[in-house]
Amino acid sequence: GAPLLEEPKVKALAEKYTVSPNVILTSYHILSGRIVVARSSNKDRVKDFINLAELTKEEIEELDQIGIENPQRFINEDWGIGLGFEHWKTTPSWEEKK
Repeated sequence: GAPLLEEPKVKALAEKYTVSPNVILTSYHILSGRIVVARSSNKDRVKDFINLAELTKEEIEELDQIGIENPQRFINEDWGIGLGFEHWKTTPSWEEKK
């Protein structure tokens, strides 16, 4: 249910590198200098955690634009709200969505 897995640019890069969209997103964050704490109950996705796509600087910049052009969080938890991330638009909390 992660919307970024359906992002056309992410899917195109996954096809180019012959990996899953999860690998593209994990690679993007790691190559951008961020720590990734991946979690899944799906053993095939867990096996993907060791893969890394060698994204180019230009591809990383293109992926950056996804969040700059349409900044939003795709989780229901309130963690991180108010921390001052420049391009982080909050979404209604889980309770507000009911």
